[in-house]
Amino acid sequence: MRLVAKTMEKVVLEITVKELETHGFDYHWDKVRRIYKAEDYDVDYIGKSHDNDQLVFIELISKKPRV
Repeated sequence: MRLVAKTMEKVVLEITVKELETHGFDYHWDKVRRIYKAEDYDVDYIGKSHDNDQLVFIELISKKPRV
């Protein structure tokens, strides 16, 4: 799993299909939620890349109000 982008409003993470097959989704999801708490971030999108079907993206949106 790697961090692709992080801004004040959004976090984008990338996981390979091989990583998911090896460890399972729950393993990676637990790691994501330890770092990006449910109180602070909503899930915006989870899905495969349009360009590479071996990559899965998780996009989280900050719950903090924008200034």
